[in-house]
Amino acid sequence: MAKPSGGPDRAEKKRMVRRSICDAALRLSSIKGFSGLSLREITREAGIAAPSFYNHFTDLEDLGLAIIDEAGVTLRQLLRRARKTTTSGESVVRRSVETFDSYLRNNAELFHFLFAERVGGTRAFRLAIEREMGHIIEDYAEALAEASASINRPIAHPLYVADLIVNCAFNAGAEVLSTDESKRNEIGERAITQIRIIMYGAEMLAAKASRRDINESENALSSDAE
Repeated sequence: MAKPSGGPDRAEKKRMVRRSICDAALRLSSIKGFSGLSLREITREAGIAAPSFYNHFTDLEDLGLAIIDEAGVTLRQLLRRARKTTTSGESVVRRSVETFDSYLRNNAELFHFLFAERVGGTRAFRLAIEREMGHIIEDYAEALAEASASINRPIAHPLYVADLIVNCAFNAGAEVLSTDESKRNEIGERAITQIRIIMYGAEMLAAKASRRDINESENALSSDAE
């Protein structure tokens, strides 16, 4: 028998229902917090029968962890694509911040959840968020090192630098969500300036270390000559 056409197949329907559950949980959590939600509230908001929830998640913690994992993967993919179009260390910074800001503005409910659970959520949620941030930091450290080396402006401790930058961006994001629209551009520009200061300091440390290495090499050569 030929497969009917024109509508979503079973796998697509399952993805749609799963997405509707996640979206419903995020909408409700932005109002009352994730810990205050019940399974029935979420399924009612999603427009599905309560037992259908278990076709997708084992419990509410599993749902929250899935949301965190998906957010981390999506953000890393967006930042990687953004970096591919840049050619200098500074443009990597600005493009990354702008990409993060755009994703945040388009997914405010998701970030309300992430920011709230990062500091006040269950241990499982806090660890999951820190793990995803760790992946972003590692990716960004590699990108910063490559971009800086490509323009002959190496930076010291790229992993530490990436850690500072990512946390700066997340802190700015939390502030953006809690303020009015008129101040959002100011917050973004301030974050970019702060990140430039971090980058400048990392470049100065790298330059200082390079000069020290040169001096030590010259001293060693002088000692050998004597």
